[in-house]
Amino acid sequence: STVWVQQVGCGVQALTFARDGRTLYTLDAKGRLIAWDTSTRAKREIKQEVWWTNGYDESFLELPNGWLVIDVFEDFNLVDPATGDYTIRK
Repeated sequence: STVWVQQVGCGVQALTFARDGRTLYTLDAKGRLIAWDTSTRAKREIKQEVWWTNGYDESFLELPNGWLVIDVFEDFNLVDPATGDYTIRK
């Protein structure tokens, strides 16, 4: 099997794969949400929100509709990875 090592510039706080396995989403210590194409290893920055990260509480997953749920503090942030649009749910 192949190992993929990628330098991201700062610590990864959370990660999740898309349900189809073709995209790896990472949330880094600077609050950058990045989509990585698993076949080409190309990256696409979706959004940067510094308040998404606090160093220990972040987690996220992909919903069946393709949106991402980012759990930060006591809020849930819904993010459309195609556009970067997001909404906050308390």
